[in-house]
Amino acid sequence: PYTTLFRSEKTDAFTLISTEKVSVPGMNKTIVLDDGTEVDADTAAAGDTVDFKLNSTVPENLKEIIKYEVGAEGDEFADGTAEGTYILTFHDQMDDAFVNPTGYVVKIGDRELTTEQYTIRTENLADGCDFEIDLDLAVLYNNEVITDTDLGITPITVTYTATLAEGTTAGEYYNTAWVTFPDDESAHDTVTVETFKIKIFKYDQANPKIGLAGAKFTLTDREGTVIATVTSGEDGYAVIDGLDAGTYTLTETKAPDGYVKSDTPLTIVIPDNADGENVVSVSFANSQIPHTGGSGTLMFTIGGVVIIAMAGVLLLASRKKKKA
Repeated sequence: PYTTLFRSEKTDAFTLISTEKVSVPGMNKTIVLDDGTEVDADTAAAGDTVDFKLNSTVPENLKEIIKYEVGAEGDEFADGTAEGTYILTFHDQMDDAFVNPTGYVVKIGDRELTTEQYTIRTENLADGCDFEIDLDLAVLYNNEVITDTDLGITPITVTYTATLAEGTTAGEYYNTAWVTFPDDESAHDTVTVETFKIKIFKYDQANPKIGLAGAKFTLTDREGTVIATVTSGEDGYAVIDGLDAGTYTLTETKAPDGYVKSDTPLTIVIPDNADGENVVSVSFANSQIPHTGGSGTLMFTIGGVVIIAMAGVLLLASRKKKKA
């Protein structure tokens, strides 16, 4: 008999670090960034793909079904044989906003398993999961995919990619995973993906309560790629939804009929891990085209630009970093 406690900690990068041998399997789900960093929260735009990773461990209690034979010399032990089964099942439950999980890779340490060495199920799952993956650790032990040196130490991981569906609106979306094993299951671990929207209000500078229809805007990213073009409705509002965090430029390309167009673009920064309701609100004021000539037009245009710049400052000051 032996007793092993499960003790672990997460670093700032949310990588599970085992400080003792793991008696039973656990679960740590992460999002894998482009540089390989693993985090428990990230941002994405509608239509983006997100890489997920499920992290567990070869359990030490697999020993309970391994029989060791006494060696020929009587003072050594031959390799053991696992008797029975030890089914470890990965369960993954995605938010409905995520679609088309694909690219499954299952590893024990750095050793990638073949599709014959595990079973993946995606239909008629009773627990509401999108997929489940079964591994028989006893078979893998007997086939020497798992050895005694792996027990309690070596990670078992599943990675895959899913898409944040087109049309996804601003909000937080959750993915949860856990493992089951003989007569028990691990704690459930959840990661979060956020997306944002920009809400634009176009109004009459002389009467801020009057929204103006027909103003056209273009949103570009840091590289100048056009992300969206929108037109304000009868209430003066236009919405650009399903955005990733990042730096954007909002430009008015056409003013409402009878009004002066702003010629100064507005820079909008949506920071990572921002608090709030995932909505960035900005306002554009337009003055009516004056009847007195060019100097009046210039004065009104500058007034509109000042208001826009102030809105940008308020946006950045109001969004706070969220502690992970």
